[in-house]
Amino acid sequence: MRSYSDSYLRLMRVWSRDQPATTLVRARAFLRRFPQSANVWSHLGPLLTSMARYAEARSALATSIRLEVERGKAPAAWTYVMMGDSFEQAGDFPTALAWYRRALELGADDADIHFALGYLLHRWGRLDEAEELLRKPRQCTTGDRDEPWYMLGLVQRSRERFAEAERSFRKALKLDARNFRAKRALADTRTVLARQRRQIVDRGNAVSSATAYEQMDQAWHDDKPAHNVLLARAYLAQCPWSFSVWLELGIELSALSRYDEAREALHTSIRLREELGESPYRGSYVAMGESYRRAGDYESARTWLAKAVEAEPEDAGVHIFLGALLAKWGRFEEAKAMHRRGTACEEGLPDEAWHNVGLILRAQDRLVESAECFERALAIDCNYTAAQDALADVTLATRLTRRRHAARPGRADLAAIG
Repeated sequence: MRSYSDSYLRLMRVWSRDQPATTLVRARAFLRRFPQSANVWSHLGPLLTSMARYAEARSALATSIRLEVERGKAPAAWTYVMMGDSFEQAGDFPTALAWYRRALELGADDADIHFALGYLLHRWGRLDEAEELLRKPRQCTTGDRDEPWYMLGLVQRSRERFAEAERSFRKALKLDARNFRAKRALADTRTVLARQRRQIVDRGNAVSSATAYEQMDQAWHDDKPAHNVLLARAYLAQCPWSFSVWLELGIELSALSRYDEAREALHTSIRLREELGESPYRGSYVAMGESYRRAGDYESARTWLAKAVEAEPEDAGVHIFLGALLAKWGRFEEAKAMHRRGTACEEGLPDEAWHNVGLILRAQDRLVESAECFERALAIDCNYTAAQDALADVTLATRLTRRRHAARPGRADLAAIG
């Protein structure tokens, strides 16, 4: 019989969030033997959150906190962050904020906690509060000290204070030159500053709408939302009737957490199309829904994504968007029903819909049914890597579960960990 230390190290070596079903089987087996392990309960919380099993995730984290307190130890501040994460992912930003603030009280010198709180406020669109918070952690002694600078740069970029944003991103990279997100954001900011210096809109030299669009399209870059906003605005100043560019402008503004402007642009896109006598365009509805989802307003997001389903019911993509929102919300039965509708569509990616049904069944511990869905996805696209990985996960989890049930008394848990 392995000791606690050996069993714990063995469990941590094979712990993988990329194999949640298998890891869950092993963690449960370990905790049956060692139910007082606060560390494993704290690891279990984020794993369950990733599967949208929020009540269980919070119970696991609460157990970890209780065990630490019973031992006379202060709970780790990061446990409170993980508790907040479970609410943030479920769209309950106010409760997430409360947990992050409790974490900050326990770990005021931890840069990672400042980043988590700043990230939530930025995504929520509360840019003033995010900036005020992120200006404070300059004396942090623990955590990734580059991350608050990166987050501050994002806030400044969203507020179109590009010179300040450039300095913040540079400070982040000075602390960690490998921060690829800061590199990408810095490239966006520097491109904006360069175009501003060149005065990108020369009002004295008008060009045709076709030429203007070609110039915008050639300069467009998916990883540069601030730059793309400038490009779209310059084009719309000359061609304000383009509903497709209003749509793109709304998407880019949403990525910058500037939701009021984003939704105004998206409403303009919808109105212009209607004025042309065109049928509703699902892309505008999806983008509107995504702007609300990103800001944590899942009710409004569902309303707009449902409009997209009504607009193009034969496209698997709109069912997948709405199903993904419902699954992240923890509404598994509604999510499965929506994805199953997607599997029957003639357009789009029904294999992705099958994959997503499988993910929900995996989160419900219905491993055999889950495997069948992944197999259906692979029957459509045999090179679907995500479905291959998920199928491998549930297959191994099923095998470990059966081995545990078949093991001799007293050996079941050890067999499951193996």
